Amino acid sequence: MLETKVSRWFKYFLFVLICFIVCIISTHNKTLFPKNARPYAYTSRVPWQHKHHRVVVFASFSSTGKIPEYVVYYLKELKKVSDAIIFVSDNPIFIEETEKIKDLVYYMEFKRHEEYDFGSYKRGLLFLRYNKLLDSEDSLVLANDSCYGGVYPFAPVFKKMNNYKNVDFGVWHLIMNIDIICNLISWFFLPRYYQVMI
Repeated sequence: MLETKVSRWFKYFLFVLICFIVCIISTHNKTLFPKNARPYAYTSRVPWQHKHHRVVVFASFSSTGKIPEYVVYYLKELKKVSDAIIFVSDNPIFIEETEKIKDLVYYMEFKRHEEYDFGSYKRGLLFLRYNKLLDSEDSLVLANDSCYGGVYPFAPVFKKMNNYKNVDFGVWHLIMNIDIICNLISWFFLPRYYQVMI
C-alpha cells in the first residue's frame, strides 16, 4: 500500500515536473535559423517611377533562411500595381536568396527583431519616413506573406478602391473577421490616414 502511494506521488511529481519544463521551453522558444543565414539589407539605386503613387511595405518570415517561391510571385504581382516595395523580414537570410527579389523591391531588410508582422511594418514605415519617400505617394499597402497573393489580379481591386477616394474611411482591406467582434486581418490592408500614423 505504501509503495503504491509513493509510486502515485512520484508519477504526479514527474508529471508536474514535465509540465513545468514544457512551459519553460515554450515560453523561451527561440527559432533556430540555419548557421550560414545572415542579417542583410539592400537599397536599390534605381529611382522610383511614380506611376501608381502607391508603396507597399511587405512583412515576411522564414525559419529556413530562404524566400519561398509563392512570396516571389506575390511580390511580382504587387510590383504591377505599386511604385515600390519595402520588404522587411524577421529572420536572417542566405545572401544568394536575395537575388530572387532584388529587381522587385526598392529596399529589403533581413534581421531577427521578434516583433512579428507589425514589427516589420514598423521598420518599413521608419525607412520610408527617414528617407522622405512617402511625400509623393497617395496610398500605402501593408501586406505579409501569411497568405498566397496574386490569385486574382490586384489592378481591379485598386481601381475599385480609387473609386472611393472621396469617401471618408479609415482603412481599406481585403478581409474582415466578424466571428466574435469586428476586427481587421493584418495580412493585406491600406490605412487611409497613414501620414498621421508616421
